[in-house]
Amino acid sequence: MPGCKSLGGSISEVLSLKRDFDDALDSGELDKGELLEQAFEGRIESILELIGGEWRKNLKQGLKFDTADITYLTPQVARELANWPHVERSGIKLSGVKYISAGAAEELARSMSNITGFIVLPSLKGISLEATKALVHNYVTSDFGLRGGLSMRGLETLTLDEAGELAKLRGGWLELGKLQNLTPEIAQALAGLERGILSIDSTHITPQTARELIKFKGSVLGLNGLETIDLAVAQELAPYPGKLMMRGLSQMSNEAASCLRDKYFDGKLLLSHGLSGKFSLGF
Repeated sequence: MPGCKSLGGSISEVLSLKRDFDDALDSGELDKGELLEQAFEGRIESILELIGGEWRKNLKQGLKFDTADITYLTPQVARELANWPHVERSGIKLSGVKYISAGAAEELARSMSNITGFIVLPSLKGISLEATKALVHNYVTSDFGLRGGLSMRGLETLTLDEAGELAKLRGGWLELGKLQNLTPEIAQALAGLERGILSIDSTHITPQTARELIKFKGSVLGLNGLETIDLAVAQELAPYPGKLMMRGLSQMSNEAASCLRDKYFDGKLLLSHGLSGKFSLGF
């Protein structure tokens, strides 16, 4: 019953819905989560009283609140976030949100459009194609899309269609998590992002995947989840014309280092302090 103004139902019923919602999120049942959100939307005041404490009151008064308290992001809550005076300056981080519907994603993206900050959703493990489209198509940043961005570092998997939609983002930064299925096809789709920074925290990439990623036309390609790379991957990454950011690397073979040495001394290879020191000393 989306949009219903009546609180309806008892507190015990709301708590039961909350438990069902938690179970749906923990099991990855996003479709079930979508239906439960509709039930929540009709009882929004009761739920916020139960799980959000004083944050909504503080929001209206322009006071600071801990956004981690927001665990159930309905469209109504997403709309109200736009009234928080700190949002325009810094963007919004919603670390408590584990699931987002297409309706909530659309309202959040519209609320956060034309800002200099980010939409940060670090706890999402997965996102539906519909929610991905809603985020990307309704998030319009200023300054020709060179500011703002979307961060979802908790994501573990993406479909090819979802990757293609994310590549349409009009923002300065797309940051993704330790994708377990970063195939060459998905890498090719993500590399379609036309500007800014693309950062993916996957812990392993193949030479074929690396070959697709360097087609990204932005200024920085971040692969901070990699702890080591072999010569074949280094050879594929070396031609990337922008900056390579691999802060997580803890070791590298002499052969791989030799392949990337020119890039380092051109200021286009951003490494951890330890590896930077080795490069400076000739590895």
